[in-house]
Amino acid sequence: MNDTQSMARQRGSGPNQNYGQQRQENFGGYGRSMSGGSSGGGNNSGYNNNSMNQYDGPPQNNYNYGGNGNGGNNYPMNNQMSGTSNSSGGAMKRPMAVSFTMKIRGVPFEAGEKEVFEFFSPVVPIRLEQENTPRGKPPIWYAEFGSREEATEALTFHKKYMGTRYIELLPLYDDGNRSKMMATPTPEELDRQLDEFIDKLVEDKDHLPAGELDDAFWKDLERHPFFLKEMPDDGAELHPAMEALQALKWDDDDDTPLDKANKYKEEGNKYYEYKKYRNAIIAYTEGIKQRCSDPTINAILFCNRATANFYLGNYRSALRDCVLSRKCKSDHLKAFIKGAEACMKLEKYKDVQIWCSTGLTKEKERNERKQQGRERKQKSEHTKVLNAIRQRNIHLEEDPTIDIFNISTNPAGSCVQLNESDQTLTFPVVFLYPEYAQTDYIKEFHENTKLIDQLSVMFESRAPWDEEGKYTLNQIGIYYEDQNKHELKTVSSDKTLLEVLQLPGFVIQLGMPSFIIMVPNSPFAKHYLKMYSTL
Repeated sequence: MNDTQSMARQRGSGPNQNYGQQRQENFGGYGRSMSGGSSGGGNNSGYNNNSMNQYDGPPQNNYNYGGNGNGGNNYPMNNQMSGTSNSSGGAMKRPMAVSFTMKIRGVPFEAGEKEVFEFFSPVVPIRLEQENTPRGKPPIWYAEFGSREEATEALTFHKKYMGTRYIELLPLYDDGNRSKMMATPTPEELDRQLDEFIDKLVEDKDHLPAGELDDAFWKDLERHPFFLKEMPDDGAELHPAMEALQALKWDDDDDTPLDKANKYKEEGNKYYEYKKYRNAIIAYTEGIKQRCSDPTINAILFCNRATANFYLGNYRSALRDCVLSRKCKSDHLKAFIKGAEACMKLEKYKDVQIWCSTGLTKEKERNERKQQGRERKQKSEHTKVLNAIRQRNIHLEEDPTIDIFNISTNPAGSCVQLNESDQTLTFPVVFLYPEYAQTDYIKEFHENTKLIDQLSVMFESRAPWDEEGKYTLNQIGIYYEDQNKHELKTVSSDKTLLEVLQLPGFVIQLGMPSFIIMVPNSPFAKHYLKMYSTL
């Protein structure tokens, strides 16, 4: 049943042309006939039986028509569409096709039917109803008009002010402007509304005695998000501009339940950070209501709500949420911790022991699973790297005691890696300078990088150990060890690392390609090559 169907549809038998006069005559009795049931069909507002307020039975208690105890004029909204009427005026059900009803949001708490009627003047609604709303929430009214022309004229009051609050009118009938009026305000619209709000405050200020501002002015000004100094208290009435800002954040139809659950989780965390525990509970509860498919998120939401309940002293609620968190994710460690703390506060000491021992067991099992998962992942990655090396016809030293992926035993502090994006390899590389007993380690040498490109960076400036200045980019020679012939061979610096590694006799030792750098035809190079050939 929609909002329109939920409204009382009864209409008095008196003619429309007399209603304005009846309403004017009865305004004097407004709000003064509410101590008990009226003899005129339950009309407790001072109107006669042929006027508007014909309700389903007597009020439950003084000033509380809806039974929620908040002191507002909340009238029952059910059993109004049965097609018959219990009123003495002989009212009948209005067909939906000619019903012109709209929802009214933003009516001040202190306003009543008289103020709502005056808001629409000169248009006169044929019926007003107030919906039952929770304590502390802004009242929601419904107004019914006799024709489309009257309803259209009434819509011209959309976002006009009643006191210091602007009113939103949402038509519940088929109207061409409905989607436009129910749409989330744009930033430009919010700016315009802010300007209108300030102009309205200035206008109201001009009607006050010089130098005086009433409490309502400052109260409403402090509630505006532009001047808000702290988060609203739990259950406090929100300013319409604040409601609009919240709509911008939450009313996104493109968000999945998981997206919304995450948003509510972050919102609750913010409230929790500022110790607004009740607001945090509301946010976490909304996240839980999304019923997202991620059990981890659900477990966190329940556990976070348990924590907020715990700090409010709601230990049983906290314990219940810890149980629900474990149902979502059996090894959620924080749920065990908070569950044990809640049992301690409830003096359930045996349960404390059970929660703690079970939590320790789950933690151990979880850590073992994580370790096994890491090992499986690491083994899978190593297998991919080895397969890539073999596919490139690169030879590795065959020594089962050597782990080429063990970074702790590699002087370069790295190991060969496979880039997932382009499936290329990077190697740690060492350059040896036997003449001066020096070494240079390159942690990541891409297989498609030329030797000359890397050496040009290394020899951009003279090395501190090269006192004679012999080791320059134009004078050095590059050698590698041919494991098949047991001799040193020169290699062109224009080759890429991959091309060098694919040369015959090149074997990668300790998981790291190595090169010898000397000055060709120097006395040391001749002596070193001769000595190496005799080994």
